[in-house]
Amino acid sequence: MKKRKKYLIDAKFQLKLISTVVLLIIGAIIISGLLSYSITIHQEEKSNIQFYGTTGGNISNMVEISSLFIVKPIVFKSLLIGGILSIIIAAALMFFYSHCLAGPIYHIEKHLEKIIEGNYNEKLYFRKNDEFKQLSDIINKLQDKLKNKGSDKSDPYAKL
Repeated sequence: MKKRKKYLIDAKFQLKLISTVVLLIIGAIIISGLLSYSITIHQEEKSNIQFYGTTGGNISNMVEISSLFIVKPIVFKSLLIGGILSIIIAAALMFFYSHCLAGPIYHIEKHLEKIIEGNYNEKLYFRKNDEFKQLSDIINKLQDKLKNKGSDKSDPYAKL
């Protein structure tokens, strides 16, 4: 079979699938961010650890810094970077997976239209990585059965 060059076969279906997965990941990132932030605040309230630093070389300029001041940006940056990478990777994977779904669906629709028109000669074949391989086998069996019924003149239902 020829390799497909069109990746958005059914743009509406594929973009809906991709956006659904990306929205689920964004929701998971927000929930994990809120949980991480609340755990960080809870740990800060439980601990009495304080950090001290100077703004110059002078000890009289010593400033008290809470651990939350240090931990909060680290948690935020790691969630932001991890979230963006997760969204990019998931969107790319879903783009290719949706192509593996939309292509066979498109071919099944076109093949069934040919069967409706009475063309029983072409078989439905998929590439080995495409989904719905079993469905194509069943459609081919149905097509053979319809073709045989059409050639059987004694069958009153042959012209269905």
